[in-house]
Amino acid sequence: MPGPGKKGNSVLRIDLIITLFMVTFGVLWIYLYIFQGGNTTGSKNTVANLQKQAAQPFTIPVSPVETIVPISTRATTPTFTPIPTATPVPATPTLTPLPSATPSPSLGSKYKVTFTRLNVINATEPGNDAGEVWLSFSVNGQTKRWPESTQYMQLQTGQNSPVNVEFIVILNASEKLNIFVNGTEVDVAFDDPMGQISKIYDSNSKFGLGTHFNERSTCDKGCFSLDYIIERI
Repeated sequence: MPGPGKKGNSVLRIDLIITLFMVTFGVLWIYLYIFQGGNTTGSKNTVANLQKQAAQPFTIPVSPVETIVPISTRATTPTFTPIPTATPVPATPTLTPLPSATPSPSLGSKYKVTFTRLNVINATEPGNDAGEVWLSFSVNGQTKRWPESTQYMQLQTGQNSPVNVEFIVILNASEKLNIFVNGTEVDVAFDDPMGQISKIYDSNSKFGLGTHFNERSTCDKGCFSLDYIIERI
């Protein structure tokens, strides 16, 4: 025969079962009331509603999936190649023309005197004999003799001969160009003078620039003339 302790345990178990049944029934009733719109009458109607809801499509909202573009096809930031810095072109220097050289008064200007031809007017010899002629030149202190290679040149009256004797002198505006030529015809006993040519040029006459023809000697016994050129160089 069971003792009083065991009887108490049986009663407790029965109470626990009843409590669980009531909780379960309450949960089921709440579910049917909330999800079936309060329709709690009739199990048959409840089952039909459950079957009807089960037949309805169940759609799970899905968020739109972002399309992943492969890295190789994505637009990339363009790479800009820097333009090389232009090397500045040096400016062409402006050349200032030098002023024309003006001879210094202290230095003066250079002139050339060229005797080109001797013309024998009178050889001082009887008949048509040739005279032995030579000339001495002096230009501003410089002296030369013609001919240089021989003692004299044999020339008849009316003949001429190239001379080609040159002098170069430097003159300033205050100086003068002095030309002196003496002619001589050589004889056995004594020489015959053929006259002299003496010319003076200054800045007023432009130092005689130009060509001079048949500049005649003083014609003592004999006589001659010279052609010469004065030029600035």
